[in-house]
Amino acid sequence: MRPAGFPVPWDLPEGPCQVIVTSDSPFEHGIDLEVRQYDSRFLDYGTGVGLLYHSDFDSDISQGNPARAGEVIVAYMTGLGPVDNNGLVSAGFQCRFDVTPVEVLYAGLAPQFLGFYQVNIRVPVLGPVDLAPSLSCGWDVTRQAATRVWLKN
Repeated sequence: MRPAGFPVPWDLPEGPCQVIVTSDSPFEHGIDLEVRQYDSRFLDYGTGVGLLYHSDFDSDISQGNPARAGEVIVAYMTGLGPVDNNGLVSAGFQCRFDVTPVEVLYAGLAPQFLGFYQVNIRVPVLGPVDLAPSLSCGWDVTRQAATRVWLKN
């Protein structure tokens, strides 16, 4: 079972906190939570495979419609932390296909999607490759997320 995650105010301090949801029920009680500034995740709607799109937003990337080398793909994420005045995530954010660094063209707030981040990535030319390599994005091992991406050689 995956832990649940949801956005909280950006200035809430990191660490344990308690939330009490109010309702008409006489059985309300506190829920213990852990607030983290960074909790990187790809949006996946419970499938475990990130929602990745071709740059024309015409379709998602799938086994039947894979991404190609040189193409710009779009990933939606949560938990990338604070942004600067231009809506960009903090310095040092990077993505990789397995061990190959990826050109990140944009990593910041997703236009018109409150609480989500958009990451635009150029698919590199990968030699002989697994057709669904791991894509990881973040700052370091403790602050990154990973998903699989369907590629066409």
